[in-house]
Amino acid sequence: MMDRLATKSTVSEGASGGNRFQIASIDAEVTKLSDLKAHLEVSFLGNRLLYWIKGVTELPNAVKKAWASYSKTYQGPHCIVFFDESHAVVSSSEYLVVEIPESVSVFLYKQLAQFFYPTILLDSFFLHALFERQLKVSLDEACMILGYHRVVGRNSDAFFKDWCGKLLIPEKSLFTLSQYFFAQQPKSFFKLWKNCYNDYPDEFWIAYWSELMWQSSLFVMRAHNLGIAEAKKVSYRLPFSFINKDWQRYSVESLTSAHQFLYTLDYTLKHGEHSFGLELFFHKFLRGKVSSYSF
Repeated sequence: MMDRLATKSTVSEGASGGNRFQIASIDAEVTKLSDLKAHLEVSFLGNRLLYWIKGVTELPNAVKKAWASYSKTYQGPHCIVFFDESHAVVSSSEYLVVEIPESVSVFLYKQLAQFFYPTILLDSFFLHALFERQLKVSLDEACMILGYHRVVGRNSDAFFKDWCGKLLIPEKSLFTLSQYFFAQQPKSFFKLWKNCYNDYPDEFWIAYWSELMWQSSLFVMRAHNLGIAEAKKVSYRLPFSFINKDWQRYSVESLTSAHQFLYTLDYTLKHGEHSFGLELFFHKFLRGKVSSYSF
């Protein structure tokens, strides 16, 4: 959503629209609060910026409280925008609060289209097909689909047949499955696993979980040794919940041990031995016994 908004490179200020300011962004997770204040309190030649402050939700509680206190009394010269899941930060009347809906309705989708692409022709067949196929469309998904909507034209049949399913992540997604896995939520995990398992062969699943174990062990090692900002550089395919908090549940040793277990399981399957090792892997991992893998 914010990436799409940033493409509208200027924002009108005031009813007359005579003054405008550019959009810039700062990552609060990797920027000290003192440095953040320095950016926000200085302007060059009187130019005003709209600062999108990323990562506020992920800040430690103490830093988040300090940020909340500062932002409530901020007087300019710039405009600041940030997202936070808690409601403690938005208690001041000085805020313009924008609540993000859990899902986008057809009406809201049309409003987004008019805002981002004023000249777009909204095809009724496209709208019907989109919301008939996808019961829930998130704000980010709606903004992404809009980019396709404006260029698809009369080829919407081909779009929904060949592309829509690849762009909109279904409820039983690998991403959600890995999120439950690392959060050690067995009930939610196995409910989703039951629906996903038959979609791919055992060889795929072993390779998939092996890659996640390897990637997560690298992330944890870098997070401890180099800091979270460096760890995020190797966060490919890891769920957001793991990147933000769940990584703290694990040690490098436990994750490499899990990876070794899967390597051994892969070897046994390739040599014709049937094993329920994958189920054993899940049960041990989700019970927190990630350092005691053995057949």
